[in-house]
Amino acid sequence: MKVKEVKALTYSPFWCANLIPHYLSGCPNNEISFELMFLLLPFVLDRDSREILDSSISTSTIYSAFLDGVDGRSSLAGIEERYIDFKELTRQTLVVAANRGTIDISVKVSGRKVANYTEEKDTFIREFYKAAKYLGQILSKETTLDLFIKLGIKEI
Repeated sequence: MKVKEVKALTYSPFWCANLIPHYLSGCPNNEISFELMFLLLPFVLDRDSREILDSSISTSTIYSAFLDGVDGRSSLAGIEERYIDFKELTRQTLVVAANRGTIDISVKVSGRKVANYTEEKDTFIREFYKAAKYLGQILSKETTLDLFIKLGIKEI
């Protein structure tokens, strides 16, 4: 497969919709605010951020994972641009997930069942699912406004 073809598959809303249940499984009550759904893809599809998330633990916070060390801070370089760049793909991904019946959307986005990344046999895909789960755990510990301020994202 060519690099262009791999990138097209990775940025497919049909594939990205598989990340949402894992993201929500890291959140209390399997739900998170609608605005925080737009942070999933900019973090998980970025290799540097994904590596930080893969080494996170359940007690990790946005500060301990991303703001405390040099590696975490450097992985946040360009987060606002990635947030803007992934907005349309995130919208499409949410539509796909809602049409599949895996999520319900209102003020919060909630998963219909809890996903378990350890059930994925493919180690490459499991890395994405695990990162999504830990991102959900990390982001759900903060308020939406605090997160956007700490990350330097001005456009919500």
